[in-house]
Amino acid sequence: MTPPILRLPICAALLLAVAVAGCTSALTSPTYPEIRFSDKPAIRLDVARVDIVEAYRPPLKAPNVEHLFPVRPSHAAMQWARDRLRAGGTTGRAEAVIRAASATETALKRTEGVRGAFTTDQAERYDAAITISVHILDSLGKELAHASATARYSRTVAEGVTLNERERVWHRMTTAMMHALDRALEGEMKKSLAGYLK
Repeated sequence: MTPPILRLPICAALLLAVAVAGCTSALTSPTYPEIRFSDKPAIRLDVARVDIVEAYRPPLKAPNVEHLFPVRPSHAAMQWARDRLRAGGTTGRAEAVIRAASATETALKRTEGVRGAFTTDQAERYDAAITISVHILDSLGKELAHASATARYSRTVAEGVTLNERERVWHRMTTAMMHALDRALEGEMKKSLAGYLK
């Protein structure tokens, strides 16, 4: 039997362990799926290889916030190129260039005074854009043809949203942009790169 004088520290330790476990589960961030296009048929190009070029360089400071997204727009764009583009020829190469993959945050004006205390305003607006261009180059690096498309998305969030809610909005934005870009760029490639599709 535990002596009475030792019961208090043991109880305190148990309560602390429970509290820490509760905090740990409360702070656990949700995970977000990669944005993939592997379920769609590959776009086969008459080239010997496909290179992916990340030309966009995020500033990593305000007003840009794309580096905070759970799935960065640039990462989703590169994944699109890996999933959808295939080399099906013997000479030349294709370049999938990520030209833009940005998202900016703008603070919105809020209701002031007494009325503001009873109003839930939209606090921030997020404006995002992704641009991908696909270039066909000969064996000497000369461009033979190219196709390009851009997808944009804007969304506001209300004041008081949690970080998890904000990240869900960002993930939905990136997903919506990538699906719109997939449709637009495939259409552009069918027109501008028709002679290089297999």
